[in-house]
Amino acid sequence: MWDGVYSTLELQKDANRYFKFRATKTDSIAQDLYEQGLISYPRTSCRFIPTSLIPDILKLLTPLKVFPEFEQAMKLITTEAINVTTTGKAYIDDAKLTDHHAIIPTGKMVDPATLNEDQRKIYLLVAKRFLSIFLPPYKVAATTVLLDCNGESILAKGREIIDKGFSILYQDKSKDIILPNLESGDIVKVSKPVLNGLVARGITVAIDDFGVDASNLNSLGLPQFSVAKLDKSLIDQAEHSDRMQLVIKTAVELCHDLNMLCVAEGIETDNQIELLKKLGCDRLQGYLIGKPMPAADFFHQFGEAALHKNRKRT
Repeated sequence: MWDGVYSTLELQKDANRYFKFRATKTDSIAQDLYEQGLISYPRTSCRFIPTSLIPDILKLLTPLKVFPEFEQAMKLITTEAINVTTTGKAYIDDAKLTDHHAIIPTGKMVDPATLNEDQRKIYLLVAKRFLSIFLPPYKVAATTVLLDCNGESILAKGREIIDKGFSILYQDKSKDIILPNLESGDIVKVSKPVLNGLVARGITVAIDDFGVDASNLNSLGLPQFSVAKLDKSLIDQAEHSDRMQLVIKTAVELCHDLNMLCVAEGIETDNQIELLKKLGCDRLQGYLIGKPMPAADFFHQFGEAALHKNRKRT
């Protein structure tokens, strides 16, 4: 919520933000509205309202009913809502008053047709700020999820609007970004924008366990993937099945047609090595080839150049 109602400086800032008005133009328009009796004195550093105005709050808000921009908000104004604001000191505090209180509507009835375009903009700006302090707060349920993708941290932020509150007065185009309910250790699917971000950073993105999930074929259509890793279960079956060997050979050829590398997972025997070479696999992975190791040990054994060998086929 706001730090207070409008002072001269804050009104100038918002007029520039929303309408690109210079401070001198805002001051001139505000002075015209003051001389018409529509807003309070516009030269003030104060952002608070005196307690003496509390009995007149409804009267001060009444002229706003003629503006269609306030129709929805005015329905939310109740005696209870006013009491919530006036019993606190967030906006009404005599101890923080200066020579003139914050800029607010005066309660004088106004015919919108009599205001020129610029006058209408500044009047509505002042009225919105004053009206907003009597509306519920803007409530959002925020969610943050930190994903670990092979050592890369991916931060996802979600938000769900619980109550639009005073934001109904403004053109709030915010939309809900709903994240799934997750627990530590859960496996999640990564969206296309995240995949694009990883590729842009030079990170190779692979389809894991290829061949055991019906969605894998859909994944092949995503250009972000440059590697497909055949699931160990396929490799185990291929040793004893000509049909599975044909499946693997066809999968390898499909990957190559898509300019992707094909990796066979779970290699545990010399026979599997020879078989997968014959079927055209580009890379082999498994305990027989090498066990998982810390990055420092990897660089010591293979050197940094090994990182650059896993590239797309050309």
